[in-house]
Amino acid sequence: MHNSLKTLIENAGKEEIKKRKESQEISGIILGFDNQKNGDKILLKQIIRLKKFVKELIISIPENWDSRENNGLKNEEESFTIKYVERSKKSSPFSVLVFDLLQKSCIYDKILFVSYNHEISASKIEKLIIQECSLCTFLGQKGNFLPSIGYYDKWINRFNIQILKINPGKNLYDLFRVSSDKLFLKLSSTDSIKEWVSEKTKHQSDGSNLMKNLFVPLKFQSELDPQDLVKMIALLQVLKTDIKEKGEMLSKFRIQQVLLLSRKFFNSGNFYIAYQILLFFISNKSKIKNLPENWSIDIIADFGRRQLLEESQFYSKDNLDRFRFLILNDLQSHQLMKETDVGWIEDEISRLQKILSKDNIVCL
Repeated sequence: MHNSLKTLIENAGKEEIKKRKESQEISGIILGFDNQKNGDKILLKQIIRLKKFVKELIISIPENWDSRENNGLKNEEESFTIKYVERSKKSSPFSVLVFDLLQKSCIYDKILFVSYNHEISASKIEKLIIQECSLCTFLGQKGNFLPSIGYYDKWINRFNIQILKINPGKNLYDLFRVSSDKLFLKLSSTDSIKEWVSEKTKHQSDGSNLMKNLFVPLKFQSELDPQDLVKMIALLQVLKTDIKEKGEMLSKFRIQQVLLLSRKFFNSGNFYIAYQILLFFISNKSKIKNLPENWSIDIIADFGRRQLLEESQFYSKDNLDRFRFLILNDLQSHQLMKETDVGWIEDEISRLQKILSKDNIVCL
C-alpha cells in the first residue's frame, strides 16, 4: 500500500476515536455578495441579522471591493469580528472552491451560511441551528432548495469538500448531494424564501404567523466509513499525480481498488460519492493505460448511468425535484444517455424546470 495512503488512513482512524469537545459557538458565512446596486445596504442588513446568532462573520467579496466606502459596514467591523475573503472574477460565487476558502477561515466547526441577498427570518435561523444534523437547509413545496442557505458541521463533513474537488466545476448543490447526513425542513405553503432586494421589500414575519413556523423534516442518512472516504481520496490523488507527471494512469491495482470502493458506496446508498469515482475515469479515459480485468470504459459509463438513475429514483420518492433536475442534467452533460433516454430526459428536464421556477423557494 502506498505510504501516504497508509498514513492518511491511520490518521483518520485516530481522529475518529479521539474525544472531541463539542462547541455551541457558531461561525457565519455570507455568500455571493456582488457589489451591485443597493448591494452594500442589503449586505449590511444581513450582517445585522446574522450577528445575533454567530461569533464571527466571514464574507465572500469580489476582487478589489473596499468596505470602507460604506460607513454602516465600517461601524459593524469595529464592533464585531468580520473577515472578508476575496474570490477571483473567474470563480462562481457559489462554487465549492469558494466555499472551501470561506469555511477554512472559520474558527468554529458549526457554520451558518446564507446568501447575502436572500431574506431569512430570525425564526428560520433559530430552527436551522438547533438541528442535530451535519448539513441542513429549507425545502420548498415543489422540491426546490437554496444551497446557499444552510447549517453545516465542517468536522463531520471534513472529507466531502475533498471529494468534490477531485472533479472540477462543483457547486454547493453538489455539497448536498455528496453528504451522507442531511436534513431538509419543508416550508408550509404559506411561507417562502425570496430575494431581499430593496428597502420596499415586505419582510418575512419572525413569528407573528404561527403557520410560517411549521416545518416538515425530511432526513437522509446512510452508512459511511470515513476510512473508505480517505482511501478513495488518496487513491484518486495518486492517479491524478500520475496523469500530471507521467501523462497516464499506470497502476491497474489502484484503479481496481477505487472501482471496488465505487461499488461499495453505491451499495450503501451513497450514490453521488460512488459516481465521483466513475466520473473521474470517464473524464480521463484517454489517460488510462490499462483497466482491470472485466472493466472497460463502456462498462464504467454504463455503471455511471445506472448510479445516476438510481439516485434520481431515490429522491423522487420524496419529491426532491431539484436533485432530480441536477441528476438528469448530469446524464446529459456527461453523455451517459442511451438513445432511448434522450426524449424522456429532455421532456423531464423541461417539466422540472417549470415546476422549480414556481416554487415558494426561489431558484439560485
